Amino acid sequence: MDTDGLPELLAHYLILVLLVVLAVGLLNVVADDPSFWYELTLVAVVVFAYRPAIFLLGVAPDRWEEQRK
Repeated sequence: MDTDGLPELLAHYLILVLLVVLAVGLLNVVADDPSFWYELTLVAVVVFAYRPAIFLLGVAPDRWEEQRK
């Protein structure tokens, strides 16, 4: 296993987990008691939008850039 790029990837995955927690927390504040399906949909949107957003911002890890080519 190539572990050279793990610190760079770990930072992005930790940010992703933080974004998911914040998004679900905000949903719980806005909607008094949201359905599980609303929460699951929100998590899916955040997770699938993260990588394209990171590419658009230009801060994608080198590993992801290599896979994209």
